[in-house]
Amino acid sequence: MNEDATADRVLDAYLALMADRPFDRVSMRMVAEAAGISLAQLRATFASEEALLESFAARVDGAMLDRVDAHPWADDPRARIVTAMLARFEVLAPLKPAIRSLLTGAADPATALFFGRVSVEEHRWTLIAAGLNHRGPRARNLAEAVSLAFVTAAAAWLDDVDVALHRTRTAIEQAFAYDSAALATFDTFDRTESLPSGR
Repeated sequence: MNEDATADRVLDAYLALMADRPFDRVSMRMVAEAAGISLAQLRATFASEEALLESFAARVDGAMLDRVDAHPWADDPRARIVTAMLARFEVLAPLKPAIRSLLTGAADPATALFFGRVSVEEHRWTLIAAGLNHRGPRARNLAEAVSLAFVTAAAAWLDDVDVALHRTRTAIEQAFAYDSAALATFDTFDRTESLPSGR
């Protein structure tokens, strides 16, 4: 089994275990056994549980970006942010039990701090997906606002059985503080532009 396949297998096992029990009851030994590898192989694949969670975040980011790329481009930057956030929820839909475990499992301050950092970095990719500036302190503040809105809306999403996610969209709209005029100052990209020839 190659390294990428092993990493995917470990991550899938980790998520499956979280779907069945609280986040803080999932041990790395359980993950190794569920993935069919030794603890040494698990350590060689992921240096820490934090690295495993970061890999999960990267997987979700990639799937979200693919969904946004396939979506019609909106002129309104706020609409693009909402589209990207909804795309992320759509990617996570098959994993609701595991996400519920994650969202309720950050009981200790260190874990909560780590989750917060990863969430902000994830939502820099939300800004990138929406064609907004992701660099500098203002962009970090915006990513933090998107992260807060996403976590707030997640409470509605967990119980939203509508495939169109109307309740989730409403929760995002209510929780996200930036209006279109404020977001326009972050707008950096015209999706209709093409790259120069030869690029």
